[in-house]
Amino acid sequence: MSFILEYKPIGMTPNEQMEILKKKYSIGKLCFVGRLDPMAHGLMMYLINDECKLMNNYLSSKKTYKFKILFGIETDSYDILGRIITNKHRIIDESALVNLLKTLRGQHNQKFPPFSSKRVGGKALWQHMKNGTIDQIDIPSKKININEINLNKFGIIDKKQILEIVNYKISNLKSEGFRKSEILSEWTLIEDQSYFLGEITADVSSGTYIRSICQQIGKDLNSVAIAFDILRTKIDNYQL
Repeated sequence: MSFILEYKPIGMTPNEQMEILKKKYSIGKLCFVGRLDPMAHGLMMYLINDECKLMNNYLSSKKTYKFKILFGIETDSYDILGRIITNKHRIIDESALVNLLKTLRGQHNQKFPPFSSKRVGGKALWQHMKNGTIDQIDIPSKKININEINLNKFGIIDKKQILEIVNYKISNLKSEGFRKSEILSEWTLIEDQSYFLGEITADVSSGTYIRSICQQIGKDLNSVAIAFDILRTKIDNYQL
Protein backbone atom coordinates (compact mmCIF):
# COMPACT_ATOMS: atom_id res chain seq x y z
CA MET A 1 0.00 0.00 0.00
CA SER A 2 1.53 3.31 -1.11
CA PHE A 3 -1.14 5.71 0.11
CA ILE A 4 -4.19 6.06 2.36
CA LEU A 5 -7.49 7.65 1.34
CA GLU A 6 -9.31 9.17 4.29
CA TYR A 7 -12.26 11.47 4.96
CA LYS A 8 -11.14 14.59 6.84
CA PRO A 9 -13.87 16.00 9.06
CA ILE A 10 -14.65 19.67 9.67
CA GLY A 11 -12.53 21.23 12.38
CA MET A 12 -9.42 19.11 11.91
CA THR A 13 -6.25 20.12 10.08
CA PRO A 14 -4.49 17.65 7.74
CA ASN A 15 -1.51 17.59 10.12
CA GLU A 16 -3.76 16.63 13.03
CA GLN A 17 -5.35 13.85 11.03
CA MET A 18 -1.95 12.69 9.83
CA GLU A 19 -0.76 12.15 13.41
CA ILE A 20 -3.90 10.14 14.18
CA LEU A 21 -3.33 7.93 11.12
CA LYS A 22 0.32 7.35 12.00
CA LYS A 23 -0.71 5.90 15.35
CA LYS A 24 -3.69 4.00 13.96
CA TYR A 25 -1.70 2.21 11.26
CA SER A 26 1.76 2.30 12.96
CA ILE A 27 3.28 4.25 10.06
CA GLY A 28 6.57 6.11 10.45
CA LYS A 29 6.07 8.78 7.81
CA LEU A 30 3.06 10.28 6.04
CA CYS A 31 2.62 13.29 3.79
CA PHE A 32 -0.54 14.61 2.20
CA VAL A 33 -1.45 15.40 -1.40
CA GLY A 34 -3.48 18.60 -1.33
CA ARG A 35 -4.32 20.48 1.85
CA LEU A 36 -7.85 21.00 3.17
CA ASP A 37 -8.59 24.01 5.38
CA PRO A 38 -9.90 23.38 8.92
CA MET A 39 -13.46 24.32 7.87
CA ALA A 40 -13.30 22.15 4.73
CA HIS A 41 -13.98 18.43 4.73
CA GLY A 42 -13.75 15.52 2.37
CA LEU A 43 -11.25 13.23 0.68
CA MET A 44 -7.58 13.36 1.67
CA MET A 45 -4.74 11.32 0.18
CA TYR A 46 -1.77 10.51 2.43
CA LEU A 47 1.40 9.03 0.94
CA ILE A 48 3.15 6.37 3.04
CA ASN A 49 6.87 6.26 3.93
CA ASP A 50 9.06 6.15 0.78
CA GLU A 51 6.13 7.13 -1.43
CA CYS A 52 6.53 10.64 0.03
CA LYS A 53 9.69 10.95 -2.08
CA LEU A 54 7.46 10.67 -5.16
CA MET A 55 5.26 13.60 -4.15
CA ASN A 56 5.96 15.38 -7.46
CA ASN A 57 4.16 12.57 -9.28
CA TYR A 58 0.97 13.50 -7.43
CA LEU A 59 1.10 17.29 -7.65
CA SER A 60 -0.98 17.46 -10.83
CA SER A 61 -3.90 15.56 -9.29
CA LYS A 62 -7.24 17.10 -10.27
CA LYS A 63 -9.80 17.73 -7.56
CA THR A 64 -13.60 17.89 -7.51
CA TYR A 65 -15.45 19.95 -4.92
CA LYS A 66 -19.04 20.53 -3.92
CA PHE A 67 -19.20 23.83 -2.10
CA LYS A 68 -21.68 26.36 -0.78
CA ILE A 69 -21.26 30.08 -1.35
CA LEU A 70 -22.89 32.56 1.03
CA PHE A 71 -23.55 36.05 -0.32
CA GLY A 72 -23.73 39.25 1.71
CA ILE A 73 -20.82 38.56 4.07
CA GLU A 74 -17.09 39.08 3.58
CA THR A 75 -14.37 37.80 5.94
CA ASP A 76 -10.59 38.17 5.97
CA SER A 77 -10.16 34.40 5.45
CA TYR A 78 -12.77 34.09 2.65
CA ASP A 79 -14.65 31.47 4.71
CA ILE A 80 -16.54 31.28 8.02
CA LEU A 81 -13.32 31.06 10.05
CA GLY A 82 -12.50 34.74 9.61
CA ARG A 83 -13.17 38.17 11.04
CA ILE A 84 -16.13 39.81 9.30
CA ILE A 85 -15.10 42.73 7.09
CA THR A 86 -18.36 43.50 5.30
CA ASN A 87 -22.01 42.63 5.83
CA LYS A 88 -24.18 44.09 3.10
CA HIS A 89 -27.31 42.84 1.43
CA ARG A 90 -27.48 42.70 -2.35
CA ILE A 91 -30.00 40.91 -4.56
CA ILE A 92 -28.23 38.06 -6.35
CA ASP A 93 -29.84 37.02 -9.61
CA GLU A 94 -29.63 33.27 -10.16
CA SER A 95 -29.31 33.56 -13.93
CA ALA A 96 -26.48 36.09 -13.53
CA LEU A 97 -24.67 33.64 -11.28
CA VAL A 98 -25.12 30.81 -13.80
CA ASN A 99 -23.77 32.99 -16.61
CA LEU A 100 -20.81 34.11 -14.49
CA LEU A 101 -19.83 30.53 -13.72
CA LYS A 102 -19.60 29.82 -17.44
CA THR A 103 -17.01 32.58 -17.81
CA LEU A 104 -14.87 31.13 -15.03
CA ARG A 105 -14.07 27.97 -16.95
CA GLY A 106 -10.51 27.86 -18.22
CA GLN A 107 -7.12 29.02 -17.02
CA HIS A 108 -6.64 31.83 -14.50
CA ASN A 109 -3.99 33.45 -12.36
CA GLN A 110 -5.30 33.04 -8.83
CA LYS A 111 -3.81 34.97 -5.94
CA PHE A 112 -3.18 32.99 -2.78
CA PRO A 113 -5.67 33.92 -0.05
CA PRO A 114 -4.18 35.97 2.83
CA PHE A 115 -4.84 33.14 5.27
CA SER A 116 -2.86 30.37 3.58
CA SER A 117 0.37 28.45 4.03
CA LYS A 118 2.11 30.01 1.00
CA ARG A 119 5.43 31.41 2.18
CA VAL A 120 6.71 34.90 1.30
CA GLY A 121 9.91 36.21 2.82
CA GLY A 122 10.29 33.10 4.94
CA LYS A 123 6.85 33.39 6.53
CA ALA A 124 3.47 31.91 5.64
CA LEU A 125 0.87 34.42 4.47
CA TRP A 126 -1.25 33.68 7.55
CA GLN A 127 1.72 34.75 9.68
CA HIS A 128 1.93 38.03 7.77
CA MET A 129 -1.78 38.53 8.46
CA LYS A 130 -1.31 37.78 12.15
CA ASN A 131 1.70 40.13 12.38
CA GLY A 132 0.02 42.93 10.42
CA THR A 133 2.64 42.87 7.66
CA ILE A 134 0.43 41.59 4.83
CA ASP A 135 0.27 45.08 3.26
CA GLN A 136 4.06 45.19 3.09
CA ILE A 137 4.42 42.24 0.72
CA ASP A 138 3.26 41.27 -2.75
CA ILE A 139 0.85 38.34 -2.52
CA PRO A 140 1.89 35.80 -5.17
CA SER A 141 -0.42 34.06 -7.60
CA LYS A 142 -0.38 30.77 -9.48
CA LYS A 143 -1.94 29.42 -12.64
CA ILE A 144 -5.02 27.31 -12.05
CA ASN A 145 -7.55 25.69 -14.33
CA ILE A 146 -11.28 25.43 -13.72
CA ASN A 147 -12.28 22.54 -15.95
CA GLU A 148 -15.98 22.58 -15.07
CA ILE A 149 -18.13 24.60 -12.69
CA ASN A 150 -21.91 24.46 -12.34
CA LEU A 151 -24.66 25.68 -10.03
CA ASN A 152 -26.59 22.85 -8.39
CA LYS A 153 -28.94 24.74 -6.07
CA PHE A 154 -29.81 28.33 -5.24
CA GLY A 155 -31.92 29.65 -2.40
CA ILE A 156 -31.94 31.64 0.83
CA ILE A 157 -30.88 31.06 4.41
CA ASP A 158 -31.73 33.18 7.46
CA LYS A 159 -29.55 34.45 10.29
CA LYS A 160 -30.68 31.78 12.76
CA GLN A 161 -29.76 28.97 10.36
CA ILE A 162 -26.41 30.59 9.58
CA LEU A 163 -25.48 30.94 13.25
CA GLU A 164 -26.43 27.34 14.01
CA ILE A 165 -24.14 26.09 11.24
CA VAL A 166 -21.28 28.47 12.08
CA ASN A 167 -21.40 27.59 15.78
CA TYR A 168 -21.44 23.86 15.03
CA LYS A 169 -18.51 24.00 12.63
CA ILE A 170 -16.29 26.27 14.69
CA SER A 171 -17.03 24.27 17.84
CA ASN A 172 -15.46 21.26 16.07
CA LEU A 173 -12.05 22.93 15.82
CA LYS A 174 -9.44 20.74 17.45
CA SER A 175 -6.74 23.42 17.69
CA GLU A 176 -6.64 26.68 19.59
CA GLY A 177 -5.36 29.88 18.04
CA PHE A 178 -8.03 30.38 15.40
CA ARG A 179 -9.58 33.52 17.02
CA LYS A 180 -12.63 31.42 17.87
CA SER A 181 -14.19 33.71 20.48
CA GLU A 182 -13.75 36.89 18.39
CA ILE A 183 -15.12 35.23 15.26
CA LEU A 184 -18.16 33.72 16.98
CA SER A 185 -18.92 37.06 18.63
CA GLU A 186 -18.84 38.88 15.28
CA TRP A 187 -21.15 36.36 13.64
CA THR A 188 -23.86 37.09 16.22
CA LEU A 189 -23.85 40.71 14.99
CA ILE A 190 -24.69 40.03 11.33
CA GLU A 191 -27.86 41.61 10.00
CA ASP A 192 -31.07 39.77 10.80
CA GLN A 193 -32.22 39.05 7.25
CA SER A 194 -32.27 36.39 4.57
CA TYR A 195 -29.05 35.67 2.66
CA PHE A 196 -28.58 34.09 -0.74
CA LEU A 197 -26.87 30.69 -0.72
CA GLY A 198 -25.70 28.68 -3.72
CA GLU A 199 -24.39 25.13 -4.03
CA ILE A 200 -21.78 24.65 -6.74
CA THR A 201 -19.77 21.73 -8.11
CA ALA A 202 -16.34 22.42 -9.59
CA ASP A 203 -13.64 20.28 -11.20
CA VAL A 204 -10.33 22.12 -10.80
CA SER A 205 -6.57 21.74 -11.08
CA SER A 206 -4.41 20.96 -8.09
CA GLY A 207 -3.71 23.92 -5.80
CA THR A 208 -6.93 25.78 -6.60
CA TYR A 209 -8.41 27.65 -3.64
CA ILE A 210 -12.20 27.33 -3.51
CA ARG A 211 -12.29 30.13 -0.92
CA SER A 212 -10.75 32.47 -3.48
CA ILE A 213 -13.23 31.41 -6.17
CA CYS A 214 -16.09 32.30 -3.80
CA GLN A 215 -14.54 35.66 -2.97
CA GLN A 216 -14.11 36.43 -6.68
CA ILE A 217 -17.67 35.38 -7.52
CA GLY A 218 -19.02 37.81 -4.92
CA LYS A 219 -16.88 40.61 -6.29
CA ASP A 220 -17.88 39.89 -9.91
CA LEU A 221 -21.56 40.08 -8.94
CA ASN A 222 -21.03 43.47 -7.29
CA SER A 223 -21.50 41.93 -3.87
CA VAL A 224 -19.43 40.01 -1.32
CA ALA A 225 -19.33 36.28 -0.62
CA ILE A 226 -17.55 33.57 1.33
CA ALA A 227 -17.16 29.82 1.18
CA PHE A 228 -19.81 28.56 3.59
CA ASP A 229 -18.98 24.87 3.13
CA ILE A 230 -16.32 23.06 1.11
CA LEU A 231 -16.50 19.30 0.47
CA ARG A 232 -13.81 17.60 -1.61
CA THR A 233 -15.44 14.62 -3.28
CA LYS A 234 -12.74 13.42 -5.65
CA ILE A 235 -8.96 13.29 -6.20
CA ASP A 236 -8.22 12.16 -9.76
CA ASN A 237 -10.21 8.90 -10.08
CA TYR A 238 -10.58 8.33 -6.35
CA GLN A 239 -13.81 9.52 -4.76
CA LEU A 240 -15.79 9.45 -1.55
